[in-house]
Amino acid sequence: MRNELDIIYSVGVKKMRLPVNGMSEEYPRTPIMKRKNYIPFGLTRLTNPLPGLRAASFCALLFSLWPVVSQSARADSIEYAVTTQNHLGTVDLQTGAFTDLGVVVGIAGGETGDLARRPEGLIYGMDSQERLVLVNPTTLTTSLVGYTGNAIFALAFRPDGTLFGLGSGGGLYTIDQTNGNATFIANVTGVSVASYYDLRFDSAGNCYFLNASENLFSLNVTNGQASPIGSIGYVSYNLTYDSGTLYGLTVGGKIISINTTTGAGTVVSTESQGSVYPIVAAAPGGNVVGAPTLSIQSTNANFVTLSWVAPTNGFTLQHNQDLRTTNWTDLTHSVSSTNSFNWVIISPALSQDFFRLISN
Repeated sequence: MRNELDIIYSVGVKKMRLPVNGMSEEYPRTPIMKRKNYIPFGLTRLTNPLPGLRAASFCALLFSLWPVVSQSARADSIEYAVTTQNHLGTVDLQTGAFTDLGVVVGIAGGETGDLARRPEGLIYGMDSQERLVLVNPTTLTTSLVGYTGNAIFALAFRPDGTLFGLGSGGGLYTIDQTNGNATFIANVTGVSVASYYDLRFDSAGNCYFLNASENLFSLNVTNGQASPIGSIGYVSYNLTYDSGTLYGLTVGGKIISINTTTGAGTVVSTESQGSVYPIVAAAPGGNVVGAPTLSIQSTNANFVTLSWVAPTNGFTLQHNQDLRTTNWTDLTHSVSSTNSFNWVIISPALSQDFFRLISN
């Protein structure tokens, strides 16, 4: 499988060619004066990116071209996953193949309560001391976000980036991704919150919930009301959602697809590491190595704002005026944080400038 990047670009009237790594791709072009409030759309692909772009997102500013680049999602349903022995790896949902990356360091008590991946790419986890942490799958380390004050065993991101958690007593919470504070919404009603359970959102924002009863429920995240959908037919530790399909990871090490209308589960594959150490938590996007998406927006004629999700650890903001070279240098501008995003305002070079977040 080639390492590919998606390039989001504006549709315009002229075209230009931008050489990258010995190749050139053709991009639409739009005069900047005619698109002051730029909104990117449309897709093309750039293969075999420059060395060092693994685990990095970058965006470029030319006078008339503003592509925002991030690693693309793969169609073969690769997920990050944690086993009962706290081994972090990737699992192919279609084949069950588990690639062990190693034991995560920094999870208090050696237990990962759950994993959740933000739409921009950051991976969050809960440890056994009620703390929200960021998980770095490259270094197998964690960084503390904050203390939630609740024993939360299920984490899930809604498509709009809101993080939800479900506590051991059935309490439903939203969780602040900058400090870990958990805000109570309601107690889950209509279903027993047993010894293990999970929740997951689909791409439309519908929330699904399971407990130890082998049944699938829909969950109203405004009032905590759970409504039965149907029997899965398998006891599952975990739910995950990928490429339009809801999956369950069972106690016996099976990976099942779940019909969200009837609840019925169908075996897709068997986890390769076996049922002795089954997967207990999974998060979409195992091909994206924790990289946040770097976005760019016009501030006025002479300045632009670069922004990415906060908190983000282990990445450096760099720029380069010519992608045919390796002359990437660190930007030393002061970084601000507002509403869970880091941002910096810069005045780019007069000709062209390219920016990236690269893992340290």
